[in-house]
Amino acid sequence: MKDEESMGKTNNRKDNKTKDKQRHQMTSEEIRDALRTDDKDVIDTIYMACYEMMLREEERFVIIDSKGWNLFAMIGLAITLIFTIGGTLVEKVTNVSVYLFGCPLPWLVGFYILAFVLALAAGILTWFAVRVRSDYRWPDEKDLLNKEMIQSGADIYKRYMAVHYWKIFRNNYEKNTRKANLLKVAHNLFLGALLTLLPLAVIIGLYALARGGF
Repeated sequence: MKDEESMGKTNNRKDNKTKDKQRHQMTSEEIRDALRTDDKDVIDTIYMACYEMMLREEERFVIIDSKGWNLFAMIGLAITLIFTIGGTLVEKVTNVSVYLFGCPLPWLVGFYILAFVLALAAGILTWFAVRVRSDYRWPDEKDLLNKEMIQSGADIYKRYMAVHYWKIFRNNYEKNTRKANLLKVAHNLFLGALLTLLPLAVIIGLYALARGGF
């Protein structure tokens, strides 16, 4: 039963990944084909759907960016804490044998370096995720106020703008997904750095017990 359940979960994950890859795969040509109908209601529906999808992606951009900067601030505080711990270790810890670990210095230095490297890697990835990018797209006034399309009538203008909104949505969706994936990796690295501080605290506590005080 457990094997069947685990296989079922694995298959579900694969199905979800496949669905994610298949999302938003329509090209602008396919959008144009769908808009070749003379039904004004259909044109309005597609136009509004493309417009709303573009707006939702802009909202997603703001949310991801906000989370990224919050993570970046927390990583900065963590790196400051790690530096403080490192300075304390250099000044205070001597070669005194502690329970389970023996000489604490190699362990402390090893965990300290690991914590610093993980936090630094998380910070670099977060910076690449939240830095200002020139490849995001927003509605262009030249397209919004295209005289030729405006003079051609409301339906033709909506067809034209629906494709424009879809292109913006597709572009920003891909950029936001890349940004979210970077932040996910950075978040995991940051958690790893924080977890690495736990054995540091344990070793420092044992060292303090062995010396009868820090």
